[in-house]
Amino acid sequence: MADTDKTIPSLLQQRVSDTPDAAAFAERDSEGDWQTITWKQFAEKASRIALGLVNAGLEPGDELAVLMSNSIDWELIQHAGFMAGCIVIGLDLNDPPDRLAHIIKGCNIKALAVESSDILDRFSRSFLASQRLILDRGSDLPHPSFHQLKKLQDFPAAPGLPSLPGIKGKDNAVLLFTSGTTGDPKVVLYQHRQLVMAVESISRRMSGLPGQPRSACWLPLASPFQRMINWCGLVLNFKTHMVRDPGALIPLAGDIRPHFLAGVPRFYEKLHEGICSKIAQLPGIVRFWIAQAEKISRAAQQGFFIYPCLAVLNRIADILFFRRIRKVLGGSIRFMISGSAPLSKDLLFRCRAWGFLILESYGISENIIPMSMNTPEDYGFGTVGKPLAGNLIKISGAGEILVKGAGIAGNLAAADRNGFLKTGDLGYFDKKGRLCLTGRQSDTFKLSTGRKIVPSVIESRLKQIQGVDHAVVTGAGQKYIIALLNIPDWEQMVSGHGSESCARRFLQDAAEEATRSLPPYCRPGHCLVIRTPFSIGAGELTTSLKVRRSRVLEMHEQKINSTYKGD
Repeated sequence: MADTDKTIPSLLQQRVSDTPDAAAFAERDSEGDWQTITWKQFAEKASRIALGLVNAGLEPGDELAVLMSNSIDWELIQHAGFMAGCIVIGLDLNDPPDRLAHIIKGCNIKALAVESSDILDRFSRSFLASQRLILDRGSDLPHPSFHQLKKLQDFPAAPGLPSLPGIKGKDNAVLLFTSGTTGDPKVVLYQHRQLVMAVESISRRMSGLPGQPRSACWLPLASPFQRMINWCGLVLNFKTHMVRDPGALIPLAGDIRPHFLAGVPRFYEKLHEGICSKIAQLPGIVRFWIAQAEKISRAAQQGFFIYPCLAVLNRIADILFFRRIRKVLGGSIRFMISGSAPLSKDLLFRCRAWGFLILESYGISENIIPMSMNTPEDYGFGTVGKPLAGNLIKISGAGEILVKGAGIAGNLAAADRNGFLKTGDLGYFDKKGRLCLTGRQSDTFKLSTGRKIVPSVIESRLKQIQGVDHAVVTGAGQKYIIALLNIPDWEQMVSGHGSESCARRFLQDAAEEATRSLPPYCRPGHCLVIRTPFSIGAGELTTSLKVRRSRVLEMHEQKINSTYKGD
């Protein structure tokens, strides 16, 4: 039975006890050199900051918000907040003003930690005036509640000063927000015991890693996905490298040499596209050899018998080519985890042939314990794996995924009298007990012919077209569907095909080919090109890089209507 009184601070304390001198985090200094901090040093600094928070007037249950780029300081503030009994809120530097304002309105923030003082311009005067404490990484401000983080790190424990409160498993720990793909983000609140259950459940599935795995923290720490991975580091003794700029991950991979990475689908799609473009430049005989090796690997993954001579061919290809491909991510990767949206099976099989095992997982913001997860020993491409401990999952008669368990946010009411929460996602269990996702219930629509369309199935195929960053399918009540394809390098595509008309013809043919295995009514009648990259700031993407369909369709409604009227 799980220990319900464990907390994140108790996990840190246990890690310090087990490996005090092991490296906990690393980040680059102004000279580009990696500087590390041990678990013991990290815990001592976090304790001093926590004392400073308490001395500044923060009380158990107060909300502490962090609006900073990925850094050791971010982690120090978070753990110090936990030690002080605070509820920690991660705010995203990329959040548009309207989302940030909506989030603040739904909270009762008493302390704010920011990257630099100029970020304070994003907040109203009344909000800043209400803060008991404002933390900055280095500046000075004429504000009565302002403190430099560095000074707080040096806060001593002394007689007569406030001491740290005792934290229990039932105490609230984090306040998160839903992604907002279908509307305004909702507030979800979790206790320490729920975080610990999630961390332990995930950690049991992450087998095959060395004694101290190297990882990279490159997704925004405001994301529950990345924070959860870092909390798993307390159990698995990660050495986590902080990457401030997500675009710098690949260039830094040679230095980090990660054993494990977590990422969103777009990262793996970009990785796949980049490697494919390099392979396309190789001589024909080499490309043929690689293609055959990929086919052999795929057959092996699907359980087919592989003749020894073919296995030797695959081994040679690995030595000559695939080993070089793995150097792109440092050459030490054991496996990677993907979440937030599905990846195509073709991409997963091909990456596996190269030596990149990508394990898809599935979770919702309303349940801190991920719903299901593939593992290195038990995975199925095209599935999100088997349910994690702590979850009871069933499929409704309408095909909706329902969940019940200890990880569901306490401030949410269960959707039915049996305690099951509706996820809004559609899916089923395969013969091996793995969960398969088929789309969002709210995204499905019908054509005028009565045919039901599940956009995610079509969109995942269209995203495989070279140059397409995102795809959105629409057509409710129409005779056929239209695909909106986000192609930021449209001019390059036009140049490569000689003219815009040729590029559009290629795109339509590519869309037809990508969806050939689907029913005819699932193939786009028209492809509309969107040249401006989708962004978080414009509201087209969530902070976890999911597409906000309603926003995209709203922005391009006129173009969609004109296309249908043109017929």
